[in-house]
Amino acid sequence: MKAIVIAATLGVAAAPAAAAEWRFFEEDGRSVLAVDGGNLAFRCQGGSEMVAAIALDGDVLSALSVDTRRVKELSADVVVGENAYEERLAYLPNAKLVFATRGMAKKMFNAAIRGDAISVDVGRRGAAEIAPPAADAASFNAFKDACVK
Repeated sequence: MKAIVIAATLGVAAAPAAAAEWRFFEEDGRSVLAVDGGNLAFRCQGGSEMVAAIALDGDVLSALSVDTRRVKELSADVVVGENAYEERLAYLPNAKLVFATRGMAKKMFNAAIRGDAISVDVGRRGAAEIAPPAADAASFNAFKDACVK
């Protein structure tokens, strides 16, 4: 009889968590594509320039809402899929957030579409390992139409 109670309890405890999903939205005149509760987001900067925002500690949308003007440029080891790069990234220390621009942002965007892993390491300041969820065609197309020109 104990085995039945334990099995029933395990069945409830083993219920899967909700899967992370991509979400497209407009905020303060900017197009944003982000993983709900994740550490990666893409947004339009200055009209049509895409940037990738990576939170080193926690949720990227919370980090993006931190009001800070303090910015540093750091060397980072970035791995996108199977390819490794040394990049200079903008770093917001108060938000523990890094930004990749131009070519690197596009590489990360394409990796997110393919579902390739992305990692960013900025030494003692932190690191992020990103396993993007499956690309949502509607959200990615809406972002691409609004941002990537």
